[in-house]
Amino acid sequence: MKPRLVIIIVAVILGAIVALGVNSYLNNIKKQAVEEQKTVQVWVANHDIEKGTSIEDITTNRLAQLKEVPRRYVASQAISSTRNIEGQVLSVSISAGEQLTIGKFKHPSEAGLSFTVPKGYLAVSIPYDSIRGIAGMAKPGDLVTVFASFNPGADGDDVTKILLQKVQVIAVGESVGAEKETPNARTPGSSQVQSGSDNSKKTITLALVPADAEKLVYAQENGKVWLGLHAPTNAEAVATKGVTIKTIFK
Repeated sequence: MKPRLVIIIVAVILGAIVALGVNSYLNNIKKQAVEEQKTVQVWVANHDIEKGTSIEDITTNRLAQLKEVPRRYVASQAISSTRNIEGQVLSVSISAGEQLTIGKFKHPSEAGLSFTVPKGYLAVSIPYDSIRGIAGMAKPGDLVTVFASFNPGADGDDVTKILLQKVQVIAVGESVGAEKETPNARTPGSSQVQSGSDNSKKTITLALVPADAEKLVYAQENGKVWLGLHAPTNAEAVATKGVTIKTIFK
């Protein structure tokens, strides 16, 4: 009888272990199913969005919105908060209903100059130096006024006049993002600029509609161009008559 009793006990124990295992497995399946049914808030495109669109434009123009998506359908690196991609642009176009993911965004300096050009605008570069180019301190994102001087002007006199206003700087030299200062470019307490610093000629790239691009190129080819920097709180356009030798002292 003892061997039979041992077999029965072992069978009961094994049965209990199997039952516990099956129960644990079923509980895990249920738990997984419940977890998969839970939703996560992620940014989803409301419309087709073109590459080069900034995350700020996407949110401001409501091209995408936060939506509840079942966890099982959330894409890898889906964005729940735009804080980590501030200042970045889409490096690929996305379709309506598509989730926004971190991998689809890059900083403009990484994505290339074309990503910083607003729709309907052209990127036009002109040479400038520290004298005519705001001491070389213009940065991408600044707004500038373009002055043009002609000798002679339309009436036969030399003339200087505001040509374009509130023009966005999108690159300085090869820098699309904020320029890095060159170490030791200036000695402490000295205003003298050393070789290879802002006194050397560079290029500045502006975003212009085609008609204004023509004006700028003409002025650069046939006259002299100077730049003026707008203060962030004072970017209003103003009307001027221009200045000639006959009017400068009036």
